[in-house]
Formats: sequence, C-alpha cells, structure tokens
Amino acid sequence: MPHNESEDRYRILTDSLPQLMWTADAGGNVNYANKRCIDYTGLPSQEKFGQGWVSSIHPEDFPDVAQAWMKAMETANPFNEEYRMKGADGTYRWFLGRAVPIMLKNGKVDYWISSATDIDVQKQSIENLEHERILREQFVATLSHDLKNPLSAAKTAAHMIGKYSNSPEKLVSLSGRVVDNLNRAAQMIDNLLDANRIKAGFKLELDLEEMELCSLVSETLNDLISIHGDRFVLRTTDEVINGYWSPDGIRRVVENLCTNAIKYGSIQDKVTVRLTKSTSDITISVHNFGNPLEEKVTSDLFAPFQRVNSKLKPESKGWGLGLTIVKGIAESLGGSISVMSSSSEGTTFVFKIPENQQVK
Repeated sequence: MPHNESEDRYRILTDSLPQLMWTADAGGNVNYANKRCIDYTGLPSQEKFGQGWVSSIHPEDFPDVAQAWMKAMETANPFNEEYRMKGADGTYRWFLGRAVPIMLKNGKVDYWISSATDIDVQKQSIENLEHERILREQFVATLSHDLKNPLSAAKTAAHMIGKYSNSPEKLVSLSGRVVDNLNRAAQMIDNLLDANRIKAGFKLELDLEEMELCSLVSETLNDLISIHGDRFVLRTTDEVINGYWSPDGIRRVVENLCTNAIKYGSIQDKVTVRLTKSTSDITISVHNFGNPLEEKVTSDLFAPFQRVNSKLKPESKGWGLGLTIVKGIAESLGGSISVMSSSSEGTTFVFKIPENQQVK
C-alpha cells in the first residue's frame, strides 16, 4: 500500500473519532492533529494547534499536566492526566488526556500518539454528588445538634414535674415547656420528611379548608413581631380574601420568607409583605433591602440542603430546607415561587397561588 494512501486512511479514521487526537515527535513537538482538535480549540490549522494547544489548558491544571508530561517523556511511560481545556467559545471542559509512546527497536521513543476524551459530564456529576454528600453530612450534624436542644429541654422539664407536685402553677408552666419543646422537635422532623418527599418528586399533602387570607397573614406577622420586633409592614388592597387553601402551609410560607428576610436583609429597613388579588392569582410577596443574591445562588436556592451565608449574621445556621418547603407548598397549591434580587431594588420573593380556589 503506498504511503500517501495509508496516511489518508489514517487521517479519515482519526477525523471520524469523537476524541481529540494528535501525534508528537520524540521531543514532544506536535506534528499532527485531527479535525476534532481544530474544531474544538478554534485554532485554524494543525500547525497552530501544535503551537497553541498548551495555552488552551486551564492555568490551574497546567502545572500538574506539565509535570506529568515531562515525567512521561523522561521515563518513556504513558501519560495519563485529567485537565480542563478551553474551547473555541471560551469555556473550559474536562478531558482525560492520554499519550502512548511508540518505541523503536533500540528502545528509544519514535513518536507519541495522544488523545483527549471529553469527560465534562461525568466530572460534573461526580462533583455534584460530592457536593451533595458534604451538604448531607453538614445537615446531619446540624440536625443532631438542633434536635438535642428541644428534646433536652423537654426532658429536663419532665424531670422537674415530680418535684413540684404541690404547685399547680409550676406544673402548668413545666408541662407547657414540655409540650412546646416537643412541638419544636416534631416540626423539625416534619420539615425533614417534607423536604425528602419533595426531592423524591411527590407533592406535599396539605389540608385545605375555608379560610380568610388577610387575617392569617396579619396574625403570622404579629407572631413574628413578638420574636423579631417591629420589623414588618403588611400592604394589601383587600381587607378580606376568602378561599380554600392550607392555613398551615401558608403560615409556613410567610414564616420562612420573613425569617430569611430578617436574617439576610438590612437591619435598617423594614421587611415589606404585600398581599394582592388579581382575577386569576393570589400573590404574597416578601421584600427586603440588603446584599443582593448572586445569580449562581438563585438557580439552586430552592433545592434541598442549600444555604446562603448571611453576611449580617455569619454564625447563623439552618438546615437549608425552608425554601424547598416553600416551593413544595406553592406547587401543591397549584402555584409557584420566584425571586428577584438586585443591589438597587433589593430582594423580593413572590409566592403565587391560583385565585380559582376561592369561595364564591
């Protein structure tokens, strides 16, 4: 078979492969690159690829790649390394790079055959799994700590009941502490079960009943004011909004959104809660000023176990389940939850549910 025909077949074969493939001489100088190399890097020719492929490697990965390549050439052993390479669009993707030496009969390297296989999807999946593992470990640690507090308080109060059998007032106070702390623990467990149900793709099971929305939101804010002080303002154009919804679900929504607004918002500005009714929707929005949410944060904000570090209270901790549950409640009521955030306008969470559940 003539040499040029053999070479043509080799080029056709390598150009048809999904991998980036190139060859280099014994000194590591690239002398051939397939079409995939040219297309991915955007370098206009094999010669340009040979001159510039090294500069396409991510700066953070380059030292390890360079060290591994030098070692391979010194020892004439195969090269095997994962690294990111910049594409023609300017973005980086993960590749598994391999290079095998083709040896002469005298034991010296004749040339190298190299390939780079795109493993970006697999790499991202592994990183996501690792990230979720870390979040779950942090969550379990927080859960264990947080559950101990109300259970220990309930246990202590229960032990003290026997010491005050002759004091009705003290018994009422201690029994109230037992019930309150057990209710706190039960709510934590309910939140965990609800979040797991949402993550599994199921809707929350909510008890719907006839209710008046304005008074429920107002009562919830009054309870929050007793905890956080006079930090909330309620704006509504309707004095009465009747319908069939979930009182417990909507209370949890308002509590979660308002508590987050206090935790992450400006302490100089009040949190504004707006309740509005249109011809098709009921909307509850919660607005606060303060540090805006980054775009990369908002995309995962409603996923389980996600937490945003509070710049005002960096030591504050949570389970990262509140917004997941808010989203689950919204969807169970046939509605939605969204967020808008900017440095000039502040942050607004918008909880929207259908108006057609209203009592006529």
